[in-house]
Amino acid sequence: MSLGNLFFADTLCSQNFQGYIEGGCRTAKIAAAKIIRSNGLK
Repeated sequence: MSLGNLFFADTLCSQNFQGYIEGGCRTAKIAAAKIIRSNGLK
């Protein structure tokens, strides 16, 4: 989930694993990939 240059990653951002560490890890991985792509690194 992002808003301009602001990227969100948290357990509450996960649709399938809300409130669980798995949700936080998955959304962090997605956010990191989007940040990398937005900076033209991949």
